[in-house]
Amino acid sequence: MRACLNAVAEDETVSQKDVKQKACEILKTSGTEVQVKNFVYHELMRLLQTGSHDSSLHHIPMLKEPLTCVKEMCDVWEERMVDSINTLSSVLGQPLSCKRTESEQDTLKRSWNSLGAHFPGGNIVQPLFSSSDLLKTLSQIENHNFTTDPALDVPFACVLIKVHLNGKSLFELRDNFSRLHPSTFHIDVLGSREMQSGAKDDYTEKASKVVKLGLAPLARQLCKSGCPVSLRRHLWSIALGVDPNDSQHCLHFEKLKSSVIEQSLLLDRLIVKDVKEVATNNDNYFVFEDMLYQVLLALIRDSSFSDLHNSHASSHTSSVACVAENDTCSSSQEVRPSSSCLQGVCPSSGPSHQKVYPPSGIILFKGFSLYMAPLGYLCDQAEHMYTLFGELYRRFFVQLHTISSRAEGILGLCCLFESLLQAKLPVVCQHFQRLGVEPLKFAFPWMVTVFAGHLSTEEVLLLWDRIIGFNSLEVLPVLAVSIFQFRASNLLQAVSHADIEAILEDLRCLKVLLLLQQTLF
Repeated sequence: MRACLNAVAEDETVSQKDVKQKACEILKTSGTEVQVKNFVYHELMRLLQTGSHDSSLHHIPMLKEPLTCVKEMCDVWEERMVDSINTLSSVLGQPLSCKRTESEQDTLKRSWNSLGAHFPGGNIVQPLFSSSDLLKTLSQIENHNFTTDPALDVPFACVLIKVHLNGKSLFELRDNFSRLHPSTFHIDVLGSREMQSGAKDDYTEKASKVVKLGLAPLARQLCKSGCPVSLRRHLWSIALGVDPNDSQHCLHFEKLKSSVIEQSLLLDRLIVKDVKEVATNNDNYFVFEDMLYQVLLALIRDSSFSDLHNSHASSHTSSVACVAENDTCSSSQEVRPSSSCLQGVCPSSGPSHQKVYPPSGIILFKGFSLYMAPLGYLCDQAEHMYTLFGELYRRFFVQLHTISSRAEGILGLCCLFESLLQAKLPVVCQHFQRLGVEPLKFAFPWMVTVFAGHLSTEEVLLLWDRIIGFNSLEVLPVLAVSIFQFRASNLLQAVSHADIEAILEDLRCLKVLLLLQQTLF
């Protein structure tokens, strides 16, 4: 195709005004028109999100943190993660990384498709942090430079987040999520007349045509109304701009698999612990246990994710750290903060002999496996799950355990939840204040795990449809407020923290769309 375009450009018989038409004809005949359109679309979306025309800014978390108070807390959190890793290494008497013996490699190769049986239970290692640890850290951020007029400032009841961030109002959210209005078609409203008249079949046929066309904008629009189960993986892949069947993705996963087999990491034990707790004891996810091990073990070794964390201002809660390259198997090696590594001041070795630990820069928190467990219902192969999860993580999930002042970072989502709850349910908030209970403590675990493990799997996937379709995580605090609104009468009768916890504990019977419509419209 490139040769054809060059030929058109060099052809003196083709006038300048006809070059565009000739180029479009070549794109159509070469079969690359859809790929070019999708590439341009995703680039435009990226530029709109970052607000920058700098092509080097591929991912949102790399943008410099503007608030000093947030940046300072990022540094504190990073030091805490570094200390936790070093302590874990010392307590277990295990190095950060070491080469497996040939016998261990052979055993792991043979048991690759049955890793659940390969890894023993009874792992006593504790996660480096949980959602409650992260929430406690966020609640300690205060912007002392921010002042308001005391006469106009009305204090919110039971608010945990002290930093002031400008979030969207209910009217703005209603406008952004206008496609969720009850008057529009949604595949998950089974009782509507449209569904009874066969509109579901027509919608599935329409979705099949979109999959065949492969255009990302159309796929995203369909996600806003919910995806047909049989076509969800294909629509997500198109909307996110990934092809799980691409041979390059398969080769990349095979390289990571080889790295897992050859090299043992201290953090592998955290993966085993998390998967055992999330999948093995869960009726919905236990069948995906082996696949979760494969994907997670590969994930922490994937250096392509380190670009999310390799800026000192990236504010990531995962500890990007450096170790000397020659200290791979040393039991006395220590993790050092990422800033030292990136500024080239690690005392143990020169910058050229340093490497990030873990290679991906991602440290799993308690429940991290829930980010990918629902994907087991879409993907039947680990490499397909890995490719789809990778893009979901880069676009959305990384922001849910990233300390930043971005509107769709977890700090901004918490602020939005608290302000929206005050606007919609002031009486409930006053009741919580009398009991000395902060609502965010209940909603935070829901948002951090994208409601996986809390809602039914079917509803989780329908929620993720909307996140992809609207390209926004702001639906999470809206849904959290909706749950409080749905159970407001019961909450007003609660007389203790335990009562509230019991009322909000089981969410498996809730329907996402109906709740969102109740709050927004």
